[in-house]
Amino acid sequence: MKTRPAAVLLLCLFPLSSLRAQTTSSYGGSTSTAGAATTPATATPGATTTAPTSTSSAEPTEAKPDLSVPVDKKDKWVVGFCAFNAERLPAEDQYLTYSIPLILKNQLAGLSTHALPGPERDSIRKALVTDELEKVEEGVTALYKGRDALLLDSTGPNIPSTQAADDKIKAALARQAFLKTLDLSRIKVADEKPLEVKEGTGVGKLFDALTIPASVFCQRQGIDLLVGGLVREVEGYVLLDVWAYEATTGTVPISYTDAARKEEVYQSVPEAGKQLTGLLLGKPWATISFMPDPPEGSLYINGKLVATGRTPVLYVVPGKLDIRVAAPGYYDLVQTLTLNSDEDTSLMATLQKEKAGTIFISSTPAGADVYVESVWKGKTPLVMEKPFGRTRVDVTEEGFYDTPFSISDSSPSQVSVPLPPDTISRDAIQKKARDDFYDSFAWFVVSLPIPLFCYAFALDSSVQYNELIAQGNPSQARNTQVTTNLWYGGYLAGTVVSVSLFAWMVFRIIHYVSVSTRTAG
Repeated sequence: MKTRPAAVLLLCLFPLSSLRAQTTSSYGGSTSTAGAATTPATATPGATTTAPTSTSSAEPTEAKPDLSVPVDKKDKWVVGFCAFNAERLPAEDQYLTYSIPLILKNQLAGLSTHALPGPERDSIRKALVTDELEKVEEGVTALYKGRDALLLDSTGPNIPSTQAADDKIKAALARQAFLKTLDLSRIKVADEKPLEVKEGTGVGKLFDALTIPASVFCQRQGIDLLVGGLVREVEGYVLLDVWAYEATTGTVPISYTDAARKEEVYQSVPEAGKQLTGLLLGKPWATISFMPDPPEGSLYINGKLVATGRTPVLYVVPGKLDIRVAAPGYYDLVQTLTLNSDEDTSLMATLQKEKAGTIFISSTPAGADVYVESVWKGKTPLVMEKPFGRTRVDVTEEGFYDTPFSISDSSPSQVSVPLPPDTISRDAIQKKARDDFYDSFAWFVVSLPIPLFCYAFALDSSVQYNELIAQGNPSQARNTQVTTNLWYGGYLAGTVVSVSLFAWMVFRIIHYVSVSTRTAG
């Protein structure tokens, strides 16, 4: 059988008729059809469908390689504390596994910033490039698989799609080569980052003791530094091992070990805390023990508030520090302090009280006692310093009612207090109020049986009424009903009287308590 040349030509050209132009995005992305997709024309009955006279296809766009420098998107340096593991530790000593890390956590709670030295920044840069290379290699592998699928398609190779896949592979390989030869100094990493302590769900918001590698745990939790340890008991001694794992470098820069008796084990914690402090700060440090007088004094270092009230340990950057201690109603204490690295110092700041002016307190009659917040200050006329906050003053004199009022630094410089005379003796006032209460209580008690008896008689009369009706004696039943209604009315009236007397008794007891408080002393 002879084959016609025209038929062979049509068979060769048929697969090419289904080719679609496609464009490509960045490496690892999906291919998309260039141009609008062809949809079947909807024919109206009786209408004629006209086929397009020409077709257009877009040429595949060559994928451009991504030559951007990786960016450090992590804006915080995260620290985590986990409960310590236990080894041969008795049940009654298990509390050490969480009490020791909690002490460390609280001791380091005041640190707010982590400085990234040069080696640590270099480690972050290397980690960024390594992560980016892993993503690129995964993308290249996926692209090769996609291209091979296109080549092995049973309907024949899609030339434009295959070309687009090749372009993506070239772009991904160019990205890979760029990253491998990238100058790491081009990657910007901050010199310092805010320090954040990530909370767990265990005791004291610690993470549970580790059961997986620290590297895996840090990756899952997004932690840069993990603090953990081991507590074990050997022959009556507690062995303490504190470690810190740094996720960026994959190293353990601190491993503190000590042994002590159980009652002395907490003495080892401050030394471990000092080593951790240098790691968390990432730079040299010194400590200040702040002990202000008055106790509510606040400490400002270089213009920044760092502590209020007594603070045993404050971690600061060594060098020349501008110190200011302030408290309401006191003059500020300003001084310059120079600290060396690892130096511990105590700051005992005694502030001088400000003078808000004086106030002259007089009374009519004179000679009354003046109390400020229940502290006796003298007798009128009296000159005293004004307080800075609102303060209660009481002026008292035998035979006169006490007169309370408030003063502050904005009060006038003179205050005259007229004392109203106590014309009725305090004992007499209290006695009358007490007697009134007892009378009201007695009337209430006397009134209680009335509604009770009336209600009981009403019930008996009602039973009698029902029996007469059952016996067929309506005339006597009507008389009994009248008696029932009278007893029931007495019950209602007695109840109203008893409730009213109870309310009166409550009023009298409140009055008695009020009078007793007002006239006491």
